[in-house]
Amino acid sequence: MVLVSVGLWLFVAVPIMYFRLLHIDFGFMSIVAWVGLLSLIGGLVMGLRSKRKELLWFFVPFFLGHFYLVFYLGAAFLLQAVSPSKWVDYVSLVFIVFEISILLALLIRLKGARIPAAALSVFNGAYTLVAVGMAYM
Repeated sequence: MVLVSVGLWLFVAVPIMYFRLLHIDFGFMSIVAWVGLLSLIGGLVMGLRSKRKELLWFFVPFFLGHFYLVFYLGAAFLLQAVSPSKWVDYVSLVFIVFEISILLALLIRLKGARIPAAALSVFNGAYTLVAVGMAYM
């Protein structure tokens, strides 16, 4: 029961934490969050104008980043981990490489809408970097 409640709380809190970075001066992570937000807005506007349904696939990497952070923070909460261990570094690295490969595959696949796809890829990359950064806080 505790795992479910922590997971549900994190599922809602993670996007709130991401958008809070826009209001706080948190250095590099705030800049990444701003670039991601501007790319999201641009990608959504261009995607709606082009009416390409394939652009909806860019929500998959977003949710993968979201679930990664929820899983990591939930595991850290349950295990009361204070500092990340080496396996967490490797898991984060594998996750980042996996996320980049998904984004590149989607970008290559969408030939007619590469500009909105690139903007949505930048947002997903920014969300991934912020998710991994939050996991290490």
